[in-house]
Amino acid sequence: VNPNRDEVLGEKCYRNLSELPEVVDCVLIATPRELAVQNLEEAGRLGIPAAIVFASGFGEEFSPEGQHYEAEVVRIAGQYGMEVMGPNCIGCLNNVDKVALWGMLGADFDFETRKPGIALIAQSGGVCTFITAKQQLDISFSISSGNGSVTSIDDFIDYCVDHDSVNVVSVYLEGVKKPEVFTNALRKAAAKKKPVVILKAGRSALGTIAAASHTASMAGSERAFEAVFKRYGVVLVDSFEELVATTQAMNVLAGNFPKGNGFAMLNGSGGENTVAADLAAKYDVNLPPLTDEVKEKINAYLPSFGNPMNPLDYTSSVQAPQQICGLMECMAEVPGVNGIIMGSQALEETNERIEQQQKMFGHDSYAQQVDPLLLYRKLPGSLPVFLLPAYEDRRSLKHRRIVEENGVALLACSEIGWKIMQNIGRRAEYDFSWRTPEMAVPARSAKPRKGAACSEAESKALVAQYGIPVPKQANVTSEAELNTALAGLSFPLVMKINSPDILHKSDIGGVVLDIRDAQQAGKAMQTILQNAKTYAPAAKIDGVLVQEMAQSGVEIIVGIANDDVFGPMLLAGLGGIATELYKDTALSPCPVNHAEAVEMLKSLSAWPLLEGFRGSAACDVDALAEVMVQVSRMAAEKKDEWKELDLNPVIVYEKGAGVLAVDAAVVKYQDE
Repeated sequence: VNPNRDEVLGEKCYRNLSELPEVVDCVLIATPRELAVQNLEEAGRLGIPAAIVFASGFGEEFSPEGQHYEAEVVRIAGQYGMEVMGPNCIGCLNNVDKVALWGMLGADFDFETRKPGIALIAQSGGVCTFITAKQQLDISFSISSGNGSVTSIDDFIDYCVDHDSVNVVSVYLEGVKKPEVFTNALRKAAAKKKPVVILKAGRSALGTIAAASHTASMAGSERAFEAVFKRYGVVLVDSFEELVATTQAMNVLAGNFPKGNGFAMLNGSGGENTVAADLAAKYDVNLPPLTDEVKEKINAYLPSFGNPMNPLDYTSSVQAPQQICGLMECMAEVPGVNGIIMGSQALEETNERIEQQQKMFGHDSYAQQVDPLLLYRKLPGSLPVFLLPAYEDRRSLKHRRIVEENGVALLACSEIGWKIMQNIGRRAEYDFSWRTPEMAVPARSAKPRKGAACSEAESKALVAQYGIPVPKQANVTSEAELNTALAGLSFPLVMKINSPDILHKSDIGGVVLDIRDAQQAGKAMQTILQNAKTYAPAAKIDGVLVQEMAQSGVEIIVGIANDDVFGPMLLAGLGGIATELYKDTALSPCPVNHAEAVEMLKSLSAWPLLEGFRGSAACDVDALAEVMVQVSRMAAEKKDEWKELDLNPVIVYEKGAGVLAVDAAVVKYQDE
């Protein structure tokens, strides 16, 4: 369709969409934004159900004009019930149905030779283009979602997770438009055991600005993304190279994924073997030790100076493919081994190089390294195999295909290769069956909302309704009320200013500890009120909180920060005055179950303190985990009402003695 031409590349041109002899399935609009909106409107009137808009200059440029045109796209799509890819995108390639609606480099995508397998989805057109152009990738779909103002990247991920021709979903992600769709897609992928690999851009940016609570300052939006990814087993990568290599490796492994993080490693060089051992340790790739029985079998292949171990240097004396294959069989018998990593010295696979090696040595290094792998993979019950080059070199597509068609994953070299093995090992350990499948994504507010803090007394009353144990206490506003309260409390006591405007009470001298009698209590009340008047004269004072002083124990923070995208996030970590100093915290979407709460605690550097450290008694971890479960349930129920919650500290006592939340701060939403 072009109003200025009668013919393009031998094809008849129509002046507008209305002149077309039929209503098409999709219109690809390659015009400036003003005309793009006009054409989209015409497509909608004609009943065309879908459109791809290449044009930029919409919401991504943050100008009033761009925002206006983007709003028009949304309006038109809504009015006519259209699906719209873009604007500001380059379209899509469909290698399942062999359809190209693509507008940049890679338009020569070879549907005859490129195999399906991967769904590549990117919010950047350039990223989508250049990754798609990599011939080693088996691609089912390549989708440039652009601004995603109508049909978002979340919708495309959801579609690809459900598609039978997709083994792995690979995503370059800048942000989420529809968190409910996004998290539901990740949940389905986890249930299907279909890997999702994501390169999340902007992870170094500061999270949410610290508000009234400690939790908000340590639960920024990027940490929320990471917590969501962890729940659903998403493989989070750090670079484009890692994204490409991890995605293709997982695609090659489709149907033959390792069953756990345990591998055997073989190398033909002692130096490379030693470095491999170091890198395996660095990237938490587990190399189980050999049993005596396996060592005995391996010794039958090795020279007298060989040393059977994992990783194994089989030495340059072992050359025959049958011998190396036999060693692989032996290593596969080691308990805990779920895959075989074969070290590769070089992969310079040009025909000229192969011919040169054949003249000089009578063989080529490619065949020497690869033939044993192909022999092993033909054996019944063979484990997944990975080829990991120690050095970067050229790789012909022809030879790569030979390896990958036999189910051998060819990795990037050295550290990137080991990082990929770390990704595969972690994914192999992931088990969705015991995790909480749902998330408490809140309703989107049409108006900006700010936080309004509750006083400590009110906050404790709210959390106590959910079974959170708090000290015995009373709020007093006069000396007479204080005397009445003291009759029902046991010394020693703590007294604190009770104000929704003073949450960090010790900073203004609003806390007095270890009060032993009524006289000290009266004096403490006067001091606290005077300090509040001096240092926070505008603060609303609800009184002075008098509570029984808790015995010492391990101090933990349990908190909630309501993420703008994903809703309430449960935070747990080292508490008390150490909270901001060490920032030793774990984060998870709400709600959590008991096992997930314990997993969070075990991930802390402070875990030994709870487990029992240097002769100290083990703490009541089950009671602490139950508090975390109840807090997460409370946050899920209050997702549209509460902005933040701090319980800091929660004092954890010896096993069986329970926990006590000695301070609480709830921040509720309030429309601005």
